[in-house]
Amino acid sequence: MAVSIALLVLLAFRWNFVSDDAFITMRYARNLVQGLGLVYNPGEAVEGYSSTLWVLLLSGLGYLHIDYVLGSRALSPVFSIGTTVFTYLVARRVLPERPFLSVLSTVLASINSAVSVWSLAGLEETAFACLIMLALFMLLSPTRSTLRPLLLGLILSGIVLARNEGAVVVLIAVAWLSVEFAPNLRRLLPVVLPVLCIVGVSSILRFLYFGDWLPNTYYAKYSIS
Repeated sequence: MAVSIALLVLLAFRWNFVSDDAFITMRYARNLVQGLGLVYNPGEAVEGYSSTLWVLLLSGLGYLHIDYVLGSRALSPVFSIGTTVFTYLVARRVLPERPFLSVLSTVLASINSAVSVWSLAGLEETAFACLIMLALFMLLSPTRSTLRPLLLGLILSGIVLARNEGAVVVLIAVAWLSVEFAPNLRRLLPVVLPVLCIVGVSSILRFLYFGDWLPNTYYAKYSIS
């Protein structure tokens, strides 16, 4: 595990990549902290960011008077390391009798350029990946604790707030649990209700503030495609 994390950090600094899109999110966060609203330009309510969760995290850094660039680039590798750790834990759950393969999966995840390149980019991709691996770990958890569904629901909510396409992950997780909980599907409620409440409230606030159910980034990418 230590070797995998060391490789990840080494490669991340080797690439030392910062995404220009990260500065868009930083500007939204800065304006929010300064009381100008959730806007890129004061007075223009346009949702030009791709991650509500990342804007909120960076806003928290701003309230703590932490530099946005340094803060976002510090958060990104933390989530990348979390992705590496949960990759190992998931592999151990799937292959408990083959620890070597668990270690190998962690190393492969660490040296994957898709992971290392984005580890210092300052964007939400690493948080998105980390939350997905955490959700998978929770789904594979043998515990039947009453807190497990609720925690999983909160994690799935975070996935959707991190990236809108996280809704696909939620559907897969609900399908998985439907099979596990059958025929007592009422056990799905602690999972589904947090997602419906958190994502639902977020969507309503988006419509009330920006005047649309979908972010502007969706229309920008749709028009290009």
